Parts: sequence; C-alpha cells; structure tokens
Amino acid sequence: MNDTHRVRGTQKQNPCWLMGEGAKHMLRLAKAQAEGQFYTATASLLYSAFTLEAYLNHIGPALYKKNWKCNERMPVIKKFKKLAEEVSVKFNMDERPYGTLTKLFEFRNSRAHGHTLEEKIDQEIEWSEGHLPMVGEWSSSAKPEYAEEVLKDVTEIISELDKACIARINANVEEFICKLREAFPDSKLPGICVVRDRILKIHGALPDDKTLGLEFKDVEKKVICEFLTDKEQGIEGLVEIIRREFCDNPFPPLRVDMFAVSLAPSQQTADEPSTRKD
Repeated sequence: MNDTHRVRGTQKQNPCWLMGEGAKHMLRLAKAQAEGQFYTATASLLYSAFTLEAYLNHIGPALYKKNWKCNERMPVIKKFKKLAEEVSVKFNMDERPYGTLTKLFEFRNSRAHGHTLEEKIDQEIEWSEGHLPMVGEWSSSAKPEYAEEVLKDVTEIISELDKACIARINANVEEFICKLREAFPDSKLPGICVVRDRILKIHGALPDDKTLGLEFKDVEKKVICEFLTDKEQGIEGLVEIIRREFCDNPFPPLRVDMFAVSLAPSQQTADEPSTRKD
C-alpha cells in the first residue's frame, strides 16, 4: 500500500494544456480501436475546441488587462479574430488552419446544446448482422481522420498566436525600459521609494495595450526585494530584473509540459506519512 502524504502550497493550472492532452489521448484511442470510435473521435474534437477556447481565455486578460471582462462571453470565433488582430496575426477563415474553426465550433455547439433532429438518410452503409452503423450529420464528422486534422490545425493556430503575443509583450517591455532609462538618466539609482514611485508612475501612464501583459504588482515585490539586496546595481541591474520577470515567461505556464503543476509549498512539500487507512 502506498504511503499517504499531505501536500501544501499553491497550484496553478492552465486548462488549455489539459484539454490539449485530452484531445491527443482520445484521438489515440479512436485510431486504435473501431469499437466506440464515434465517441472517442467526438471527444477528441470537443477537447480540441475546448483547447482553443481555454487558450483565448488565457491570453485575453494578458493583452487587455483593464478591458477584457466585457469580452468574456463573446463567441469564440469572434474572440479569436479580436485577439489575432490585436497581435497582428493574419488569418484566412476560408483556408486551413483557420478555416477549420468555423466547422469545429459548429460541431462543438451542436453537441453542447443538443436538440432532437430528424434527417432524411440516403447513403450506402457497411452492414453486419445485428449492427446498424450510425449515419447522418452527427456521425459524419466524428471520424479519427477529421479529429486528427482538427487537432493539428488548432495546435498550429495556438502556436502562431503564442509567438505573436510573446513578441508583443517583449516589444512593450523594451518600450517600458526606454522610459525607465529616461526617468533615471544617472547610472546610479536614487532611494528605493523614489525608484518604486517612478516605476509605478511610468507603468500607470501606459495605454492599456502597453501594460506589458502582466499586472505590474505581480512582479513589483520581486523587483523591489531583489533591488534592495543590491542597491549598487544601478539602472541596468533594475532593467535586467524587469526584463527577466516580464520577458522570460510572459504567459505562465504556456511553455511548460502540459501536465506541469506549479507547486509552491508554504513550508515543505510533504509531511510525515499519514496514519489514515484507505
């Protein structure tokens, strides 16, 4: 019997990557086994739709810190177009990979909001005794070949958006750093309170699309604490801290394994084994 341990800390998960793994897993099952293929292919397609939707919900608040709330309930295709245009990603909804989205989200919505429907059927089928295969609109898309195509397209779309978002964040950071250097023309920085106030003033004056893709308060404590440990590092030291905090991982945890969980224990990761019996 395995020992039971208690884990304390904070956990941050991005559903985008969990959904992406779900799409891949269900696709493997659909390709490996004919029995239940309709269900596994359907699940893969739905997970692919959820993957993109979760990704858009992840980057939206980063790009529109002050104004994203009103976009939360926007239809997914419209939300995608808004974010793609924001980061200058060119897309053609009549061609792959972007053309896949319209049919995918029609598929997703019809399954999420199912209604009884009546169809006229006139098609050839493969008959085996005692088994009538599914026919009609619901079964026509639920094929492993189509699920694989969709997953590939969704992955490519996310990759393109991710690159563009990171480029936007990095450009905003460099613009912010230029303003910092203007605010601190001397190589040696003044006291920490003056530094903090000027940084917040510069950041607060930025338009919404230049706010670096992160709430400044998220890294302010790190920046100030690290700066306090070495007051002689000067403006370039401060610049390096800010560049590292914003540029290295602007959308955590995008560039990590899909099942990675960030665990930051408050004391230690595990206590002594519990005496609880399962």
